[in-house]
This record gives sequence, structure tokens and C-alpha cells, in this order.
Amino acid sequence: MIKYITYKEDDDEGKSWYYILQKDFPHIKCILNGYPTRNFVQAIPILGYNIWVVFDGTLRGSSIPGYKDIDVEISNVMQDMADWYYINRILKFPKRYRKLKIVITDK
Repeated sequence: MIKYITYKEDDDEGKSWYYILQKDFPHIKCILNGYPTRNFVQAIPILGYNIWVVFDGTLRGSSIPGYKDIDVEISNVMQDMADWYYINRILKFPKRYRKLKIVITDK
């Protein structure tokens, strides 16, 4: 079973954002962003690319569950999202992500 879905949605100002959503509870929603920002937890990089998984609440909005160690669970899910996105999107469609790849050159 696929653990996550990705989708594109416009905000109130008309700007398009790409999201990744956890299908199981607590339905964590993250933005795929070109730079890291910190909300409730630290953003997770997709290694080798200028793409960050940034926490954006849950399917119910900006609310999060209030049980113990939820921040650790969210961080773990976000890392899994980053790994999943790399395997299921970037590796399958590398040309789409060519511009976002981090290239290290030796001088």
C-alpha cells in the first residue's frame, strides 16, 4: 500500500504549492519547498536536491495531536516522506528534478 500521496494546490494568493500527505493517522501534511523553514519541527532535506519537506499541519488544518512525543513522530514521518519522495518521484522522473539537483564541482 502506498503510504503517501502528493498533490498541488493554490493558496489564497494564487501561488501553487506541492504537498505530500500521510494517508494514515495523524494525516501529516507537508509542503515540498525549495528552502527550509521551521514550523513545529525542523524541515527535512531530500539529500542531493534543493527540496525540503516542511511541516504544514495535518489534514484537519494547523492542529496536531497532543500525545507524548508527537514532535518525534512527526520528524520520523517527515524523514520517511523525504525518502519515499526520492524513491517514488525523483528516481522515477529524474529529468523533472534536474534543475533542483545539487551539483558539487571540484576546482
